[in-house]
Amino acid sequence: MCTLEIIMYFPHVKTRHGKDPLLNKRLLLFFLTNAGLLHIYTPKKRFHMNQNIALNCIRSKKDPSFKICTYPLKRDIFISDSLVTKGVWEDFSLLARAMHRAVIAIEPINESFIHLEESVARSNFLDDILFLMDERTAVIMGQNTRNQRGVPIIKEANHSVIDRNSLTSVTMDDLLTLLLAKVVIVKMDIEGYECRALRTSKEFFRHVKVRYFFMELFTVFILDVLQNMVNLGFCPYSQSTGEQLDISNCWSWKTNAIIWVPQGSPELF
Repeated sequence: MCTLEIIMYFPHVKTRHGKDPLLNKRLLLFFLTNAGLLHIYTPKKRFHMNQNIALNCIRSKKDPSFKICTYPLKRDIFISDSLVTKGVWEDFSLLARAMHRAVIAIEPINESFIHLEESVARSNFLDDILFLMDERTAVIMGQNTRNQRGVPIIKEANHSVIDRNSLTSVTMDDLLTLLLAKVVIVKMDIEGYECRALRTSKEFFRHVKVRYFFMELFTVFILDVLQNMVNLGFCPYSQSTGEQLDISNCWSWKTNAIIWVPQGSPELF
């Protein structure tokens, strides 16, 4: 069960006529509702266009630069604070799009979706949002009043009850219908439910070449995730140092920020 985000990056794909088929859909953004996957955005219509939204949006200090909308700092003590004070955070969907890569961004939290949608609009990108689990079912999202990177799933929803906070999940294999390229980089940050998303990912990994898989690994699920990723042919590395991690001694790892790399790939650094 995945809750926060998965972002996939695709290199340019050129046709034999030299035209880029991703020209009008470089950043796909989908919003998950209690009715399932909702295609939100087209160049002519934005989902939240008619809402009265006043967001603080800044220009990043990355190269290339892009616009990104932040939360009030007291509500987001990590990501927004870093963006406002330093102009930087992790290098994912908006930066990848600014570098002319095709991106699929997946976001189940309505307020975070609004921030992302506005960031995309102000950066003159195009977009569309999702939610992952090991089955298609209803889930309910919780809240985190100080840290927007740590919004939890509080429970699986009762199918007989309609809840305005409930969402219908999808699986990793469902994403195959959205892919426009066969070589991708994946970023998954889903508050401990990576293991369940990986349970229905065999077709995804069979049809797509994943160069790098960024993941925050929670100790309670470490053995489940390790087994899945090793069976898929990946080796773990530290995101901060690029050092390969010893699977047989996983309980002594000094980091939970992992890059999974296919076995036999060149060294990271």
